[in-house]
Amino acid sequence: EDPFKKTKRNAEAFLENMCKANCEWVGSHGNQTIPSDRILAKDENRVKLIFGAPGIGKTTLLRHLTRRYALGKVKSDFDLVLLFPLRERRISTAETLPDLLAYYGKRKAIDYNSLSDEFEESEGRSILFLFDGLDEAVHLLKKKDSYLNQLLHGELLPEATIVITSRPGSCSHLSQLHLKCFEIQGFNEIQIKEFVNFFFKQDGSRSAKFFSELRCRPDLNGAVYIPVNLFILCSVFEHEGQSFPSTITSCYQSFFLQLIFRYLREKKGESHLPPIASFNDLPREAVELVRKLSQLCLNGLLSDPKILVFDEKMVGDVFGFEGPVPEDFDCMGLLNVHLEEVAFSTIRTYSLQHATLQEFLSAEELKCLPEEKQVRFW
Repeated sequence: EDPFKKTKRNAEAFLENMCKANCEWVGSHGNQTIPSDRILAKDENRVKLIFGAPGIGKTTLLRHLTRRYALGKVKSDFDLVLLFPLRERRISTAETLPDLLAYYGKRKAIDYNSLSDEFEESEGRSILFLFDGLDEAVHLLKKKDSYLNQLLHGELLPEATIVITSRPGSCSHLSQLHLKCFEIQGFNEIQIKEFVNFFFKQDGSRSAKFFSELRCRPDLNGAVYIPVNLFILCSVFEHEGQSFPSTITSCYQSFFLQLIFRYLREKKGESHLPPIASFNDLPREAVELVRKLSQLCLNGLLSDPKILVFDEKMVGDVFGFEGPVPEDFDCMGLLNVHLEEVAFSTIRTYSLQHATLQEFLSAEELKCLPEEKQVRFW
């Protein structure tokens, strides 16, 4: 097994356990820290907003709550909880409630128009909708008749409860609604220490060295309370011989190089490769793949609505595949490949591990464009 994926899975397991065992990092309402399971309880507010910085754990929280609900490990006031990641194109492009519900259909022979009618007859009573990533589908709020607008304003399923997550910058789009807000505040100092010790659990001396080096880098201290940043810093620290690159941008670059290096060494059997210090040190074929991936990322962010999950056509067009995208293509492990059963066929979609990584590669592509195009972008 790829050691990076194993480490990533362990880190995600740690975050899941922290959601369960220590709710203080989940969020606050006013000055009150609340347990995560409170999200699954009904109250006078039918719309709830969970906001936080990129990588702070919004998606992890909703997945964790949904999983606990499905396994019967948490009490809930709802008979049905549905999670919809707004970054998924089938969700962000859905035009009606039946279109939205069909996201869960796959091969099951269900009449979604009839199911939608049943939902409407009950007015959505005892149903909880979890929408993850408003900032990734703001266009839905610009259309008055979109299913999301109708749900949020109570024009559709007025008895349903809606929970939606967002980065802070997109919260203003909900300013007209009466809603309850929760903030995910990230790790505190104790949890940062727990995470780092967990990451380096096979060698405790590395944890001590990590914190020793971190104390000398005040520019990085503000980043470690965000789980995804802390994970990247731990990964880079291990890869860079127990030291940090000079800037946070260099940390992200080193993280990508680490992924590519491991792919070339383990998947391609190129064990002779020397350590890679920059993208220019990569084999020519790898440099070309990174360039095309960066172009794909920027194309996605420039799209309206922006695209974070790419279909096969987008990937094929950018990477120049004459026919279908090869089944084993994942751009040196940098793309997650999602298999989706629709009717009687399998559809492949592609995304980076996190939106912040897509934003980083987009910036890499942007800085290579002519100055006039950069100016036009900003």
